[in-house]
Amino acid sequence: MAKHLTREQRYYICLEIARGVTQANIARVLKVDRSTVSREIKHNQRGENDYDSDYAHKKSSLRRYKASSGKAFNKLTKRMTKYIIDGLKQKWSPEVISGRMKIDLGKTISHETIYQYIKHDKCNGGKLSKLLPHRGKKYRYGAAKHTNIIDRID
Repeated sequence: MAKHLTREQRYYICLEIARGVTQANIARVLKVDRSTVSREIKHNQRGENDYDSDYAHKKSSLRRYKASSGKAFNKLTKRMTKYIIDGLKQKWSPEVISGRMKIDLGKTISHETIYQYIKHDKCNGGKLSKLLPHRGKKYRYGAAKHTNIIDRID
């Protein structure tokens, strides 16, 4: 599993570089490989010799976000997202939206992609999850209780 440098480690790198400490010594203190420190500095320089820990952390977070968000919902067009939002406003489930979208727009998209889109929206402060018919709960626990079972003893 990949271990990423923390904001504090980046800040330490910034301070030590300014003091003239070698990359090898910085790596030894941080208990990471020398190449990690070297790569960190190389990827996040602003100018000739300027390493900015805040800039580095923002860039790193953006790279991780882009890597993790190569999800299918990023390929949604504006027309598709509008269709999803309109469907949710009509209290359609993502399964229904997915099926209807194929008929109405001629576009195929899985219901899981719609759930990912809704989750992404929620993580960014959006309210689409509140429009879900069951508020994102895929299963209704206790539903079996209402089925008719012959000779059932309560």
